[in-house]
Amino acid sequence: MRVESSSAREYYITHVEQENWSTRTLERQIETQAYRRLLSTQTATAVEPEVLPAKPSVRDFIKDP
Repeated sequence: MRVESSSAREYYITHVEQENWSTRTLERQIETQAYRRLLSTQTATAVEPEVLPAKPSVRDFIKDP
């Protein structure tokens, strides 16, 4: 993958799983540096984004082919 930072990679992996991003959406998020933009809006004390456990949703059972 083109993401060098391990924390950025974990951010993208988590969001792909939770929000069911397509490959096109993932590419767009990486190209627009969504992780860096998120960090720039965070305060100095909360640098790492919160990682929530994945909850099963309707999308997990019914997926669009």
